[in-house]
Amino acid sequence: MSSYLRLVATFYMRCHKANINRIIKKRRKQLEEGGEAPPSPDSVNTPNPIRPGNPASNLSVNTQRPLTPVPPPFLTPRATPSSSRWAGLAVNTPAKTRTRVQRRLGKIIANEVASLRGRLDIEADRITVSLVGIKGVAEKWMIPRSAYRSFIGVSYESILELGEADLRNKGLAAFDKMPYEDRVLLFAPLLAMMGDFAAMSAWLRGTDFIVENDKVKNEKKSKNVRSISMAVGQGLSNSERTTPTAAAEPTQMVRSASMADLQQMSPRKQRGWNNGDLRLPSNLKSEQFRIS
Repeated sequence: MSSYLRLVATFYMRCHKANINRIIKKRRKQLEEGGEAPPSPDSVNTPNPIRPGNPASNLSVNTQRPLTPVPPPFLTPRATPSSSRWAGLAVNTPAKTRTRVQRRLGKIIANEVASLRGRLDIEADRITVSLVGIKGVAEKWMIPRSAYRSFIGVSYESILELGEADLRNKGLAAFDKMPYEDRVLLFAPLLAMMGDFAAMSAWLRGTDFIVENDKVKNEKKSKNVRSISMAVGQGLSNSERTTPTAAAEPTQMVRSASMADLQQMSPRKQRGWNNGDLRLPSNLKSEQFRIS
């Protein structure tokens, strides 16, 4: 077996050397036809045998760089500066797409699912949360059917972990209270069911118009509320606008006994309560607050 392998290796080396010689001859012929001087034998990168005795003679004397293909400048990294107008055209990678999908799902849960709770029941060690209308939210945002149960589970855990009030008031910023690792583990089952890179990219492109539509609706709603408040303000008279409602003067009744006299469930006179223990306002008569 070893002799067979030795013969195969010898045959391979001979074929390799013959191929190199053929390439060198072809290159010399091309240089001669072009009018250039052929390279010297020392400058050709050929396999040299190792000569025993003199280590310096075994060093390669090739001073030319190997002919490696140079990529075009638009394919090299950092070919354009960051201030260029092409810098904003970033290529979507799977990591960026996954982050965008996670942020959009977090906004959906915070802005729409957190306000859908219909009922919360607590029985022994079991908590039941009824999310009324979550199916409509999933259909609106085109959640895949395979990811529907994961979407419900992540919404339920987010509401129990962060609270409905924080999700509604803070929006996506409510998830910043969670550590980064916990946030990744929370959305990992849902992102796994959303599909691969192509499916996530298609879902983002498909829901972009929903985001823009909701943004326009919110702007119109805020304008309508602002116009209604201005109309209500214009309908009021000058006196109603400027004159504030007078606050009722509180009746302050302060007990002057010391803390040592406060004893639980004891008669009033034994605790040290007297008529002079209460300081009444000057505009009130003391007979109205007589203590028996």
